[in-house]
Amino acid sequence: MNFRVQVPLSQKLVRMLDTYILLVPEEAKHTLNNVLIPTDFSSASAKCFGVAENLVAHSNGKIEALNVYNIPSFFYPYINTEKAIDKTKQHLQEKVKQFRKKFNLSENILFRYTQREDLSVVDAIELHAEKGDFDIIVLSARGGNKITSLFIGSITNDLLFRNLKTPLLVIK
Repeated sequence: MNFRVQVPLSQKLVRMLDTYILLVPEEAKHTLNNVLIPTDFSSASAKCFGVAENLVAHSNGKIEALNVYNIPSFFYPYINTEKAIDKTKQHLQEKVKQFRKKFNLSENILFRYTQREDLSVVDAIELHAEKGDFDIIVLSARGGNKITSLFIGSITNDLLFRNLKTPLLVIK
C-alpha cells in the first residue's frame, strides 16, 4: 500500500515561497490594533517586530511579545517550584533587556512570559491569542534553530495546521 500524507496548502506555500505569507480566516476582524508576536529571542523572531510596528503605525495599536517557557520538574524534583519560576522570570527579564538592546526595540512593546505547564508551546500561544483578543499573530517561519531554509520551524508548522480564528503573518 502506498500512503501519502496530505500537507495543507498553507504549509506548502510557507515552505516554497521566499516572502511573507498572510493567512486570514473567514471570520477574522479587519483591524490591526492588537498584534501578538511569539518570540524565542532569536534574530529570526526579531524581524517580526519591525513588521508589527509597520502594521500598527497608523492605528496607534499595541504590540505584545510572548515567550512560552517550561520548567521541567523531573530535572529538579527537590527544588521549590515557586523559586524556580521566580528565577526563570528574572532570567527572562534580563533576556528581554538584551534582546531590546541588540535589536533596538521600542520600550513600548510589552513582553509577557507564560509557563506552558501541561500545554504544548502552540497550545499556549493559541490560548494567549484568544484571551488577549489579538487582531493578528506575527511570527517567524523559523526560530533559533539554524536548519536548512527548506524547513519551517516546528512551532510555525504546528500553527499552520491549527484552525486559528486569528490571522497569521509568517515572516521569512
